[in-house]
Amino acid sequence: KKKMLKTNLISLSFPIRKVAVLTCRRYSTIVYSYGSGCHGALGVGDYIDRKELVRVRGLDDCRVKQIGCGWGTSGALTEEGTLIQWGWPLDLRSTVLVSSLNRSWPKILHFLQSIPINSWFNLRIAELMPFIMAELTEYNIQSFSFGGASVAAITSQGELLTWGENVQGQLGHGDQFRRPIPTTVKSLSDKKIISAACGYQYTAALTRFFFFLRRLG
Repeated sequence: KKKMLKTNLISLSFPIRKVAVLTCRRYSTIVYSYGSGCHGALGVGDYIDRKELVRVRGLDDCRVKQIGCGWGTSGALTEEGTLIQWGWPLDLRSTVLVSSLNRSWPKILHFLQSIPINSWFNLRIAELMPFIMAELTEYNIQSFSFGGASVAAITSQGELLTWGENVQGQLGHGDQFRRPIPTTVKSLSDKKIISAACGYQYTAALTRFFFFLRRLG
């Protein structure tokens, strides 16, 4: 029997094999997750699968307005515009976020360049609890979207930031190089972006004035 919530449901996110649930009480929000704990994407401090809802305690002090899940990464956006992430590093070959070191800043580990792609999944390297990416602290984030292994975020100024994998050019920077940190999409810098969505290997952005979708990848 599934655990039933007696709070007001605000938002749901259904990626592959896991679910994130955002609920609201009078003075607070609560984030729950369940499903596959692979890569620590449930945000509860381990890699264990959950068949019932479990509370993401690392977000208890946050007033969350949006949640999202990617393939192995999850995130939450607070009312203050802070984007909080957890789970599998979006760019394993160049950045590793090691929870045992209490690290929230990307660290370059060059030895990972030699790791075959089919061996990445055997490495238990992940942020198991929610953390704030240092490079985003200067921005007020309004919304975000997780793709397969990439992220798009929109600032209060309508600026579009993307980072993560870029195999098909889905980050929109005119190349196929990975971006371990949030980077402005310069080709859209003259437009005010109001919404963005990431797919598996593509991204779309909606502008304020023209209301058209532009594929980035």
